[in-house]
Amino acid sequence: MVAPPKAAPAYIKFWGTRGSIATTEPETAKYGGDTACVEANFGDRMIIFDAGTGLRRLGDRIIGDKTRVKSIDMFLSHYHWDHIQGLPFFIPAYSQKHNISIYGCSETDLSIEEILETQMSFPYFPIPFKFVSPNIKLRSLAEETIELGDIKIKTTYLNHPGNALGFRIEYNGKAVVYMPDNEINFSVPEYGNRIVDFCKDADILIHDAQYTPEEYKLKKSWGHSTQEDALKLAIKANVKKFFMFHHDPSRTDAHMEEILAKCRKILSASGSSVVCEAARQGEKIEI
Repeated sequence: MVAPPKAAPAYIKFWGTRGSIATTEPETAKYGGDTACVEANFGDRMIIFDAGTGLRRLGDRIIGDKTRVKSIDMFLSHYHWDHIQGLPFFIPAYSQKHNISIYGCSETDLSIEEILETQMSFPYFPIPFKFVSPNIKLRSLAEETIELGDIKIKTTYLNHPGNALGFRIEYNGKAVVYMPDNEINFSVPEYGNRIVDFCKDADILIHDAQYTPEEYKLKKSWGHSTQEDALKLAIKANVKKFFMFHHDPSRTDAHMEEILAKCRKILSASGSSVVCEAARQGEKIEI
């Protein structure tokens, strides 16, 4: 009997981990200064989550890899600046050698095309959106499931000002959940249970952890979570590995290490098997 073919190796890579605005201070170099951008690679299929400033470096990598990457699927959780500012500097968007599908959270009044056209319009940017490759296709998303070959991507609405989506990627029996901007509120059972169910038993959870509990007191309803609430979600959902993400621009590497140590102490006391990490720009994780 001939053995079935092995699934292509899969990994994720963080190209941008910061929230709100990029930072270049030496004190933030370890965890990175570029804003949200995560590559999920499944053999010959590349999926990109969010187009923050980290997308520029990923685009340079793609152009340098002249033969392998031809098709790209990009998912935008929402359209705040820190999630789309890299797109005008994404060189593959101007090349007809690549087929790019951009999926974006649906907005009530504006289409994806209108939003991206506005971002690249005068006086904000010198090159209009009409000059990007005709091989770019745009599609609005609500809560639904998309299948890309052997890859299944589920979406859910997040608690963030305006519309925003979280994503669950399932491939070869593995699951990765990406929730970059989400204010967790377990005091509303319907919402809390829905988010826990969406993350249930994921191999990797990448979740907004922008604020400390003290910072959150002044920033309630801004649409972001504390590290401890995000950790609580990881425990409730029984995920294998949790990555704190969307780091505050003021968060130094030293402070991040303190927060990470505190979260690991909470995990140890709880008896949970969850592994807690802080997402680092440039880090590559096998799925």
